[in-house]
Amino acid sequence: MDIPALSNFSPVSALDEASGKAAGDAELHKAAEEFEAAFVRQMLQYAGLAEAFGVDGDASSDALSSFLLDHLATEIAGQGAFGLADTFYDKLAAEQAAADGTTGKRV
Repeated sequence: MDIPALSNFSPVSALDEASGKAAGDAELHKAAEEFEAAFVRQMLQYAGLAEAFGVDGDASSDALSSFLLDHLATEIAGQGAFGLADTFYDKLAAEQAAADGTTGKRV
C-alpha cells in the first residue's frame, strides 16, 4: 500500500473523497469571504479611506487607492475580523442543503 507524501496531502481533497461535498463547501466559503471583502471595501471607501490614500487626486493615485482598498478589505475579511463570511456561509449552506435535501451542517 502506497502512502502519499505529506506535501501532496490536501485536507479539502481528502474530505472531498470522503464526503463528496468538501470541494463545494470550500468554494462556498470562498465566495462568502469574497462577499465579505466587497462589503468591507465599501465600508472603507465610504469612511473616506480612499481619499486619505490619494496624494494628488490624479488617475494614478486613484488607481493606487483602489488597489490599497481592495488589499485591505481582502486582508480584513481573510482574518475574520467581522465574521460576516461565516454568517454568509452558514446561510448559503443551509439554503443549498435545503435545495439538495441534506442536513446543511458545516464540514
